[in-house]
Amino acid sequence: MTVDIDFTGRRARVIGGGGGGIGTAMVDVLARAGADVAIITVVAEHAAESVALVSSLGRRAASAVLDVTDESAVDAAFAAIA
Repeated sequence: MTVDIDFTGRRARVIGGGGGGIGTAMVDVLARAGADVAIITVVAEHAAESVALVSSLGRRAASAVLDVTDESAVDAAFAAIA
């Protein structure tokens, strides 16, 4: 896969659902394009796998395990990522 976008040196990208399926694919593409990625998911093991993927590509990764319908948890996650 070729990525023609360069996110190197820009702010981190946050991917909800980044622990599986399409979300993991998005995490992969963004990291390959030079982005640091913050992964939000409900399954801790999936978050760890996505963090490992991003790290293996030489980018920084953070994760938060939460339910995105919990507004205070989302606020806390974004405060920690920022």
